Amino acid sequence: MRRLDACKAVAREGNAACRAQALRKAVKAEEATADTPATEKLREKAGRERGVRRAIAYLSREHGLNATVGWRVADPCWAGGIPLVDGEGVPVAVFNPARRLLRGHAYLLLASMLLLFGDELALKHFSRYAYGAPKRPKDQRTEVVRLDFCACQAPDLVARIEGREFPARPSSTLGAGAALCFAQCRTCGGAYKLPWRRVISLG
Repeated sequence: MRRLDACKAVAREGNAACRAQALRKAVKAEEATADTPATEKLREKAGRERGVRRAIAYLSREHGLNATVGWRVADPCWAGGIPLVDGEGVPVAVFNPARRLLRGHAYLLLASMLLLFGDELALKHFSRYAYGAPKRPKDQRTEVVRLDFCACQAPDLVARIEGREFPARPSSTLGAGAALCFAQCRTCGGAYKLPWRRVISLG
């Protein structure tokens, strides 16, 4: 029994080292492609996909993480999902990855990350066995994005962008920041899903 426990401990240490190495590799890749024209359009497009802004708002409210869409959205290491990174470019979650693509570097990277899904059906599809895909790690974390929306007649809005807070206001058109994340109402705590813009201080 002791020998078996020792073997399991060695295996866990090895898995942890491999996962940490995969995360470091992803961070370096994110730094190398940040603010490049080739990835800007892909990032903006990914930010407009259904459920992404809700996932970002969910991370802020439920986990205290200020995240945005990563730059390397087309990288196979995300298993078809959309990477969400913090202000330092460190991946904190992946939205809607595909089980059939969870292999190789993607398997190691996503094994220790929080995986978010837009609804229960998406999580169910991910949880089912996919032909040729390895078994899921037992400690892999998955959550369904559940979020309350603001219904205030006069919302008091704040936007969290790359770890910083900015005052915001309702708008008839979608501002640049609103394409990537929801603003949050300080009155009710709900996410504001209608168009908004940052309030620019002239002082």
